[in-house]
Amino acid sequence: MLLLFYIALLDTTVYYSAERLSYDFEEGRILLLGSAKVDYKNVTVLSDSLIYDTETRTVVAYKNPILCIDKDTTYGRSMAYNLNSGKGITFDGRSKVEKGWFGGKTVKLVAPKTLNVESGRFTTCGLNPPHYYFWAKSLKVYMDDMVYARPVVLFVQDIPVFFLPFWFFPIKKGRSSGLLFPQVGSNSTLGRYVKNIAYYWVISDYADLTVGVDYMEKKGVAVNLSSVWLYKPMLSGNITTQYVDENGLKRRWKAKLSHRQNLRDGTILMARGDFVSDESFNRDYEDNVVRELEQVFTSYISLSRRLGLLSTGLLIRETRNIKTKDRWGDYPKITLSLPSVGVLGGHFSYSGVFLNSIAGDENERKSENSLRFTLPKKLWYFNISPGMGARFSLSDTEDGISVEKSYDGSVGIGTVLYGRSVIRNPELRHTTRPSVRYSLSRSGGSYTKNLGFSIRNEFYLLLWEGKKIKLGRGDIATTWNFEEGRCNPAAVSFSTSPVRGVSLRGGGTWNIYADSIYGKYLVASYSLSRGDFRTTLTYNIREGSDESVWGNICMKPTKGWRVEGGIRYDIRNGNIIDEHVSLKRDLHCWELQFNYQKYGERWNYDFKLRIKAIPDIKVGKEIIKMLLGD
Repeated sequence: MLLLFYIALLDTTVYYSAERLSYDFEEGRILLLGSAKVDYKNVTVLSDSLIYDTETRTVVAYKNPILCIDKDTTYGRSMAYNLNSGKGITFDGRSKVEKGWFGGKTVKLVAPKTLNVESGRFTTCGLNPPHYYFWAKSLKVYMDDMVYARPVVLFVQDIPVFFLPFWFFPIKKGRSSGLLFPQVGSNSTLGRYVKNIAYYWVISDYADLTVGVDYMEKKGVAVNLSSVWLYKPMLSGNITTQYVDENGLKRRWKAKLSHRQNLRDGTILMARGDFVSDESFNRDYEDNVVRELEQVFTSYISLSRRLGLLSTGLLIRETRNIKTKDRWGDYPKITLSLPSVGVLGGHFSYSGVFLNSIAGDENERKSENSLRFTLPKKLWYFNISPGMGARFSLSDTEDGISVEKSYDGSVGIGTVLYGRSVIRNPELRHTTRPSVRYSLSRSGGSYTKNLGFSIRNEFYLLLWEGKKIKLGRGDIATTWNFEEGRCNPAAVSFSTSPVRGVSLRGGGTWNIYADSIYGKYLVASYSLSRGDFRTTLTYNIREGSDESVWGNICMKPTKGWRVEGGIRYDIRNGNIIDEHVSLKRDLHCWELQFNYQKYGERWNYDFKLRIKAIPDIKVGKEIIKMLLGD
């Protein structure tokens, strides 16, 4: 029978229960056996057996005790807890925090939500024993806040992988300040390196700052600073900078800035800055291949605002080619635009540009204003779209001032023709969309005429209940050359997808008079998706250019494995252009990944063992090389 008692002391109440109870009057102790439990305010102690000292108000628990304080829970082999001081000790303790588990040989509760842990461990793996853990001689744990550890060793399957003299990291929800985990490795350019020895500082709910240092054996020391700010919907932006002291021989740097801000009067401020000290900086220090090859950088600042129907803009922009040292830009550029406005049943629009542009030693000041009016109408079965426009341009260069005026008028006519088959259910539909457009423009005293023709044909099956299947489309477009009195070569194209997963498209340029097509191309593709299996196969041929075939595949042969791969083969030259393979293995709290890629003569492979809950922590091939030696 379950016994339940309580003791009232100092206006507080201690509740305790057990299957069996024994009271020692001389010692002032209560022995609770079987499903023992002690409750005091927000504290609960559970165990197979408990001893409660009524004089010191200390609870001693044996055999699988559990200490619960609010939402914090600690497990152990044995423990003692004082109800008055709120302090306690757990042997072989283990506790759950927001981002994982920590434990140790002894876990001391020295203050509310503050623990001192000796011979401690931390892991995000929920198994016991865990697949991996961080071991530290001593841990200082602030529950729902931060963990401080020193020294730190990462163990994988009880095998030590690397060592850090100290480390501290957040364990609370959301963004929080703390040390970031460093990246260790080596390559031919930098030698052995330790990157991202950094501190992440949460300045406020709207901004953060990261300050870090990289040490590179062959290059020296780099200092990194990055910050992000976001205050919706008013402003957002980020800045990244890096300064490298290459062993005192050379100083190099880069900086990148992006900012957007909505001002109170409706003005939008935007800015972007992209600067680098020399052309080879990205090649030496960037991990991104696209950024490695980048040689042209653009920076600008702009203001834009809508004044009624009128949109206004002010832009200062500069573009630099760091390889050729060329610079060009607008200093400034002012734009005015009036979007389409309904006038006399038609649409009127205006745009104006005023700029001061510099390209090398050349300077041009220019203003340009454009007006356009269109009057689309429907007449019987025809869509008619007449329009007219005018452009006025004034330029001031070293050669003097020049004025340009141009006028143009145009009219387009189009319609839709429908063809139906005799057979019904399903019914074959054929839609033809012919159109003609004529335009006449005058500039500098000369006239230019243009006449264009285009026809689009679409075929589809009309099924029951209004459903239809698109079978294909064919297009042809050409223009009339008034000077030669003949049609220019026509652009022809077609596309079809006869069955699901299969598509075919092609085209070329048709010389009507020679009855020949040149620049022909054809692209055929097949795709299949079934559950966790996806594959695509594409054949491409272009006249006078290349003929190649490439394929991709993605599948999960088992629950834990994921395989991706692809290859591109040059049929004409008989060689492989590009190939890549990626293997991923889910290892509970870890993820194993292997990548191989080859492009032309360049190739690369890599493998990583990454902690899912802490993706910045990974063991890759470079760390293995350093451990085993080159």
